[in-house]
Amino acid sequence: TTTLRVKRRPDTVAPTLTVAAPISGATVSEPRVRVQGSAQDDRRVRRITWQQAGGSEQTALVSRSGSVDFAFEITGLAAG
Repeated sequence: TTTLRVKRRPDTVAPTLTVAAPISGATVSEPRVRVQGSAQDDRRVRRITWQQAGGSEQTALVSRSGSVDFAFEITGLAAG
């Protein structure tokens, strides 16, 4: 009989997300907006998700690494 014990160190560092566009406080005047930014984690970013007005969760495609850039479009927005 062989026993294998695996110890995982707990993930104690929260990931960070920076939205570069649109800028904070911007007013949207078009029915679509492109969201761009970056996400970082000390281990790796596996996915980025967002939800619009209680709708279904959407996933942005990212390469799995410690730091990723992302961009996606949100449509169907009301002006203002």
